[in-house]
Amino acid sequence: MNYHPSFIEGQIGDNELAAAAVDAICTLTTVPPETIHVTARNGWLQFEGTVSWRHQRNTVEEVTRHLPGVRGLNDSIVVRDE
Repeated sequence: MNYHPSFIEGQIGDNELAAAAVDAICTLTTVPPETIHVTARNGWLQFEGTVSWRHQRNTVEEVTRHLPGVRGLNDSIVVRDE
Protein backbone atom coordinates (compact mmCIF):
# COMPACT_ATOMS: atom_id res chain seq x y z
CA MET A 1 0.00 0.00 0.00
CA ASN A 2 1.38 3.38 -0.96
CA TYR A 3 0.87 6.19 1.50
CA HIS A 4 0.50 9.78 0.41
CA PRO A 5 3.18 12.09 1.90
CA SER A 6 0.52 13.83 3.98
CA PHE A 7 0.14 10.61 6.01
CA ILE A 8 3.70 10.97 7.20
CA GLU A 9 3.24 14.65 8.05
CA GLY A 10 0.12 13.88 10.07
CA GLN A 11 -2.19 15.94 7.87
CA ILE A 12 -4.43 13.48 6.12
CA GLY A 13 -7.10 14.84 3.86
CA ASP A 14 -10.41 13.11 3.43
CA ASN A 15 -9.72 12.35 -0.23
CA GLU A 16 -6.44 10.65 0.64
CA LEU A 17 -8.05 8.75 3.49
CA ALA A 18 -10.86 7.48 1.25
CA ALA A 19 -8.32 6.48 -1.41
CA ALA A 20 -6.25 4.57 1.17
CA ALA A 21 -9.39 2.74 2.32
CA VAL A 22 -10.25 1.81 -1.27
CA ASP A 23 -6.69 0.55 -1.78
CA ALA A 24 -6.98 -1.59 1.36
CA ILE A 25 -10.33 -3.01 0.25
CA CYS A 26 -8.92 -3.80 -3.20
CA THR A 27 -6.33 -6.09 -1.58
CA LEU A 28 -9.08 -8.32 -0.18
CA THR A 29 -9.79 -11.54 -2.02
CA THR A 30 -13.09 -12.13 -0.22
CA VAL A 31 -14.79 -8.81 -1.00
CA PRO A 32 -15.46 -7.58 -4.54
CA PRO A 33 -14.24 -3.95 -4.31
CA GLU A 34 -16.82 -2.73 -6.82
CA THR A 35 -19.54 -3.55 -4.29
CA ILE A 36 -18.29 -1.03 -1.71
CA HIS A 37 -18.40 2.77 -2.00
CA VAL A 38 -16.13 4.70 0.38
CA THR A 39 -16.21 8.35 1.37
CA ALA A 40 -14.44 10.19 4.17
CA ARG A 41 -15.33 13.25 6.18
CA ASN A 42 -13.24 14.68 9.01
CA GLY A 43 -11.40 11.37 9.38
CA TRP A 44 -14.56 9.27 9.49
CA LEU A 45 -14.90 6.61 6.80
CA GLN A 46 -18.39 5.96 5.41
CA PHE A 47 -19.03 2.61 3.72
CA GLU A 48 -22.04 1.90 1.53
CA GLY A 49 -22.85 -1.06 -0.66
CA THR A 50 -24.06 -4.64 -0.57
CA VAL A 51 -22.18 -7.85 0.18
CA SER A 52 -23.27 -11.47 0.35
CA TRP A 53 -21.95 -12.36 3.79
CA ARG A 54 -21.48 -10.74 7.19
CA HIS A 55 -17.78 -11.73 7.27
CA GLN A 56 -17.24 -9.60 4.15
CA ARG A 57 -18.61 -6.53 5.92
CA ASN A 58 -16.50 -7.30 9.00
CA THR A 59 -13.38 -7.72 6.86
CA VAL A 60 -13.87 -4.29 5.27
CA GLU A 61 -13.96 -2.76 8.74
CA GLU A 62 -10.92 -4.73 9.92
CA VAL A 63 -8.64 -3.67 7.04
CA THR A 64 -9.57 0.01 7.23
CA ARG A 65 -10.02 0.64 10.96
CA HIS A 66 -6.33 1.22 11.68
CA LEU A 67 -5.35 3.22 8.62
CA PRO A 68 -3.48 6.39 9.53
CA GLY A 69 -5.94 9.23 10.04
CA VAL A 70 -9.06 7.14 10.65
CA ARG A 71 -11.08 8.58 13.52
CA GLY A 72 -14.06 6.24 13.12
CA LEU A 73 -16.22 4.15 10.82
CA ASN A 74 -19.81 4.51 9.67
CA ASP A 75 -20.82 1.22 8.14
CA SER A 76 -23.95 1.21 5.98
CA ILE A 77 -23.04 -1.97 4.11
CA VAL A 78 -26.05 -4.21 3.58
CA VAL A 79 -25.60 -7.97 3.96
CA ARG A 80 -27.85 -9.86 1.52
CA ASP A 81 -28.04 -13.06 3.58
CA GLU A 82 -29.88 -11.35 6.42
